[in-house]
Amino acid sequence: MNGILDRLLETSQFTPGTSEEFVALQLARRLDDEIAITRYVHYVGHYAIDHLLRLYETARHNDDPARAFHTSLSEPSP
Repeated sequence: MNGILDRLLETSQFTPGTSEEFVALQLARRLDDEIAITRYVHYVGHYAIDHLLRLYETARHNDDPARAFHTSLSEPSP
């Protein structure tokens, strides 16, 4: 398999090995964005978890919460 099917397979087989990876998986699930799990693992490795949770709390009320979450990480902090 190539492309999207491989990514779906990887997502369904992702098992967190650390508490940070568990947080990443929960964020991805709650934002209905499990296909991007590697992105969330990257985030928890580079940002404070409390910061990510604040961004999640804001993004979850958006029409496209995953996109809002990713966008908020690319915007400069005030």
